[in-house]
Amino acid sequence: MSHRWTRRQFLERMAHVGAATTVAMTVGYRPVLGTSALPQRTLGRTGAKISILGLGLGPLGIANYSPAEVEKIVTAALDLWGGVVYLDVQPDYGDAEQNLAPLLLRRRQDIFIATKTWEQSESAVMASVQDSLHRLKVSRVDAVLLNNIGMFDFERLFRPKGALAGLKKAQKHGRVR
Repeated sequence: MSHRWTRRQFLERMAHVGAATTVAMTVGYRPVLGTSALPQRTLGRTGAKISILGLGLGPLGIANYSPAEVEKIVTAALDLWGGVVYLDVQPDYGDAEQNLAPLLLRRRQDIFIATKTWEQSESAVMASVQDSLHRLKVSRVDAVLLNNIGMFDFERLFRPKGALAGLKKAQKHGRVR
């Protein structure tokens, strides 16, 4: 039976998980993989089951954390914090994409990776996605989000050679799940 938590219950539970994680990491505890305390939901029409809590890597990339530090934090999210599987990166998050790449090589099957683009033309979106794939060292990502959509020219966004066409083309070419 699945339990539907209120937002307050969820945040209280995550505060406890965070405190327990701190203590566990201090004493060197390593959990059994596959034990997930976080509820999961199906993401839209993707069919993908992902954790209701994701991890944005912006601060880790912008603050110049090393690849080893990024790996330690993301591994903790995957293994200790109750099964976070949704990771969010984007090209202007400093070195976040490059620093995540070594972990993706080993744990790709455990991670739902979403990157972003703010480009508005089909060709620029394709180039942006390809650049992210190169930095992440993967052949495809699970999702690409149009970032800061409120700043877009909506006519440009939906025209035949617009951003949406670029996302569809990237999906058709297997670059985006």
